[in-house]
Amino acid sequence: MVGAAAGGASNTLPIAMWATIVLMAIGVISSIVSVIGLLSSRYSTGLLIFTAIFALVIALGAGACAWFAGQGANWGRIVLTVFFGLGLISALLQIGANPVVSLIEIVLFIGLLVLWWMPSTTANMAAKRGAAPQGAGGYGQQPQYGQPFGQQQFGQQPQYGQPQQQFGQPQAPQFGQPQPGQPQPGQPYGQPQQPPTGGFGQPQAPQFGQPSPYGQPPQQPGYGQPPQQPGPYGQ
Repeated sequence: MVGAAAGGASNTLPIAMWATIVLMAIGVISSIVSVIGLLSSRYSTGLLIFTAIFALVIALGAGACAWFAGQGANWGRIVLTVFFGLGLISALLQIGANPVVSLIEIVLFIGLLVLWWMPSTTANMAAKRGAAPQGAGGYGQQPQYGQPFGQQQFGQQPQYGQPQQQFGQPQAPQFGQPQPGQPQPGQPYGQPQQPPTGGFGQPQAPQFGQPSPYGQPPQQPGYGQPPQQPGPYGQ
């Protein structure tokens, strides 16, 4: 239970909540009876009817605040404190006209104020707030819509074991790919890389066993054949 979680203190939070709800329910019934009686009386005034309706609304609001405060909402206890304080002042002002009812109201308001502000009630309210479910996130969070799985979101920290890459810096080469300036496979270490031959506008090296066509004298025509005209490249 919540009282056991509050360090073994007595669980006074449900007592304060249900006591306030029961007293406010009695006030609601009394206010409804007063409004009906005033509406049916020919001697009632608008001020008396407004006072009875206002007391009905205050009783309903105090009951709702007691319920929320019983679930751990601290603002509900603060609103109840304001209501009880105003009721205590009103009972003190009417003690001369109706001392018995005023004394009963004073005792009830003081008792409820003490019950709501006891240390055990405060501890149980804190335990209620701590047991509320937190927002979704953290471990097991699903990727957002339109984002590929495994891609790091903007502003998030890198995962464990992965180096952090800053914006504008080149990405580190993957495993098995040669870095710029390193010898290619099959090339001796320390020798510069040979540029490729046979590109556009560059002469291709002759194949093994074939003479180079550049710089050779024209071939002699065969017997009975006309002489060949020299080509554009000296052939």
